[in-house]
Formats: sequence, structure tokens, C-alpha cells
Amino acid sequence: MAAAAWALHRAGLPLLSLPPRPEAGRRPDPRASPVEPPRAGPARFPPVRRVARPQGTGRALVLATWWGVTARTHDADGGPLPGPLESTVGSIVDAHGEGNVLHVSLEEFASDQRSYEALDEGLRQAGWPGPRRRAALKSASGREQCATYHRAFVLARAGERKDVLHLTGSLAPHLPALREFPFLLPVGPFGMARSSTTARPPTTPSTRRAPVVLWYATRDGAADFARSLLSALEALDRPVRLEVRAEASVVGALPTRSPRGRVAVRPLGALEGTAWEARWRRADLRIASGSQTLVESVRLGSPFLYFNGALAGPHASSRAFRREKFVSWLRAMQGSGSAPRLRKELSSFADGKGLDAVLPHALLSARWRREFVRDLRRCRSGLVASRADGDRFLVEIARRLEESSGPVSDLVERLRLEHPQRLQRTLSRSAAA
Repeated sequence: MAAAAWALHRAGLPLLSLPPRPEAGRRPDPRASPVEPPRAGPARFPPVRRVARPQGTGRALVLATWWGVTARTHDADGGPLPGPLESTVGSIVDAHGEGNVLHVSLEEFASDQRSYEALDEGLRQAGWPGPRRRAALKSASGREQCATYHRAFVLARAGERKDVLHLTGSLAPHLPALREFPFLLPVGPFGMARSSTTARPPTTPSTRRAPVVLWYATRDGAADFARSLLSALEALDRPVRLEVRAEASVVGALPTRSPRGRVAVRPLGALEGTAWEARWRRADLRIASGSQTLVESVRLGSPFLYFNGALAGPHASSRAFRREKFVSWLRAMQGSGSAPRLRKELSSFADGKGLDAVLPHALLSARWRREFVRDLRRCRSGLVASRADGDRFLVEIARRLEESSGPVSDLVERLRLEHPQRLQRTLSRSAAA
């Protein structure tokens, strides 16, 4: 949300913020908590004018996270939804008039996946091997489950609405998902085009100091992963400093030193945006998780690994948790021509496996680091040089809204028809390059 707001601000478009109107008798749902720029914690917003009521007449663009859930108290079938923004959004429509308000929904990162892929991933996390998953999903029952998922996804996202544009950030727009859900418009992550010239060159850390590994830890499987991480770092047989940013409950469960004391663990407290960015840039190796640190890492263009939590399985096996963001990155790396060996190591690390083999390459191998950065920068330049650039596309939407005269549903229809062709041309150019 903050990065999207910056894109509009840099284009000279005024930004207004309306305070959410709490519904009488309704308990706030933490899963759909409204974003208020003045109280956004470490997120840095551009100048946003806070107003008590909608301003002016004519056209308006509403920017909301997950509009299908946050801007409705009931879905198209009458099912209950949290909808903390419903009355606020309704007041904007009342002020500007039906057909004059374009709602832009910022969907969950990398949610451009097919029903089959979403269900297949759930079974993979449950420990089902590939052949068993494929047989199950191709059966009559599996096809019925895919149809049920499809319908539920459309309902949850308000896919039936003709005045809502659904933008889903993605490192590699997935055309099969766009064919199944034509209301989804995959775009490159917002803020990707910002300069990253302060990144360190892909050299190996000097032997005169302890290299710094910075880990943005999530709750899922953090303690088990920390033990494997410390063991693998200690096997490098040189001092290493591991800095960990995580919730207090996660940090409290982590060991403070490795068994032989070669790795010093430093928990990081709350950091403001600029302080965190500086520390992220200076680290010799980053371990990202979720979507935001993944986007920051790709934009920075320096060596990093990805771990978003893992589920423990039988025989000491583990499987990466919520992999859709990682899969988006892996698809982008494959499109940039990265070696299969590199992608296999990245996948192994994301599963919490093979750390002893991956970390020496990622931290100490000059060749690995050069190849990784080369492929990563190809991936990044392919995003920002194309119509997949999220910042550019959002500004274009706002400009076309200003210039259009008919109902916003006409503009939404045109954009939905144009976008697949744009993405196809972008992907074709990337493959040719």
C-alpha cells in the first residue's frame, strides 16, 4: 500500500485518507485491519491529507487492500465478511456518484495461481508425493474440489464486480492463472523501479572480519530452523554474526550462540524504515521471508536466500510453508536463465533442508554470488523495463480514469482485455532476450 501510494505521489496525484467508520455493534476483525497512513508503524507513506469526508466531485480512485473482504460486509452470495471499509467506501461513491469511482484492490502478493496449483500446494504441504497429488486432483472428486475453490476465490475477491481492478504483485506474472481468473491483473511489485545503486558488489566477505547474515524470521518453524542454521554456519569454521529480526516471542525461543561459539546471535529490536533498509543493504547475506523482504531483496540485487517457515514431516523431512511467493521468484529466476543447480539449492533452502551445502556457496563462493546476482538483475530489469511495472501501470490507470468519460466499468473492461496481451508480449521479449 505504501509503495503504491508513493507511485501515485511521484506522478503528482493528490492523496487523501479517510478514517474508517466503525460499524455499530461489530467487533473489528484483525485479519482485515484498515491501513491508516499516519499510524502505519514502520511503513513510510508519502504526504497524505487526512480528511473527515470525501472531497469534491467527478472521478475518484479508491486504493484498498483486499477490497473483496475489507470493503464489503457480505459477499455476492450474502455470506458474512469483515468489511471495515464498507461505509467509508460507500460515502465516496455517494459523493462522486455511481460509475465515477474506480476501486483498485491490492491483492495478496503472488496470488496469481490456478485453483489446481493452490490445492496441489496444500497437498504437498500435507506430505503427499507428486504422483499421488496428481492422481487425486485429476479424479472426479479432485475436479469438484478445484471447481469449489474457483468459486470461493471469485467470491472472496469480488471477482464479479465491474468497478474493481484487482492488482496482484508478482515477480513472474502467471498467464494460466490469468486465463482462469480474468479479473486478476498481475503486475510487477510496486517500488521495484527505485534505484538500488547502494547495493554491495557480489564479492565474498573479507577474511579479516566476521561476515554478517541477516535473517528476517517468521514464526513458523523458526526455532527448528535456527538450530539448523547455526549448525551450518558454524561448519564454515570462521566467526559469523547472525542478526535476527523477529517478533519478541520468536526471538525469545532462539539460541543466543552456536554450540562452539563461532556464531554470535544478535536479536534486533524494532527498527525504523531507513535504519532497517541500511542494515539490509550492508549484510553479506540476507534470508528473506514473506513478500516484503523478498521484494526488497530482488530490488537490491545482492545475494539472498528465502525461508518462510516449514512444516515438519516424517523421517526428519520438512516442507516449505506458503510457497507461492517463493514460486513466483523461482519462476522469475528460471525466466532470467538461471542454472537448474542454483534453483535446486534455493528450493532446498526454502524447505529448510541442505543448509550445510547451500550456505558455503551463498556466503563464501565468489562464483555462486556472481552468477546469482547476474540472474537476479536480469529478472529485475525485465520487470521494470516492461508493461509489467506495477508503479507505471497504476499511474496509467489513474491517468486513464481522469481522461475517460463513460462509466468506470467500461475502463475496467478495456484494461482486463488489454492486460493479457501486454503480459504475453513482455514474457515473449524476456524469453527472446
